[in-house]
Amino acid sequence: MEFHEAQPAPRIVLYVVLGAMVFSVAVTGGVVALFEYDQHQSDSTSWIAIAVQFLITGTIALVMWFTRLNVWISQEGIRLKMPPFHIGKGRFIPWQDIASVTLRKVSPFGEFGGWGIRWGFGNGMGYVWNGKQGMDLTLNNGKRVVVTLMDIEGARAALKQHGVMLHETI
Repeated sequence: MEFHEAQPAPRIVLYVVLGAMVFSVAVTGGVVALFEYDQHQSDSTSWIAIAVQFLITGTIALVMWFTRLNVWISQEGIRLKMPPFHIGKGRFIPWQDIASVTLRKVSPFGEFGGWGIRWGFGNGMGYVWNGKQGMDLTLNNGKRVVVTLMDIEGARAALKQHGVMLHETI
């Protein structure tokens, strides 16, 4: 059994990015309007700052909207890819490199300080995107990799089919 999951961006991340976009464009527009009012003249080039601000924040919002965390569980191992941040095939962890797998709840802020490809506070590396639960992989070299999952049941079935000894805390 092959397992594949493509996690969309968490809604809170999209709301924060869009809120920052609206706020920054409004502040920039307010400052430009105040300067124009104070100078008693209208200069069309002063609105370039708003256009640049809108372009930058809009690009960030689009990148977040289209970013997906892809997780594959196959006969060979576990593959992780988060385009556009992973170029190429992403990260592959073969079964022989994995010492143990624990299915558990994941706290993006508590463990990793947010979402994305993260290095935790002594917790190893995390691929933390839209799930509230996930796999905690302990590698043979002692390092840990945490991967959030939305379909924990599908991942559990795939892991069991591949003969992985699961530890569960959820």
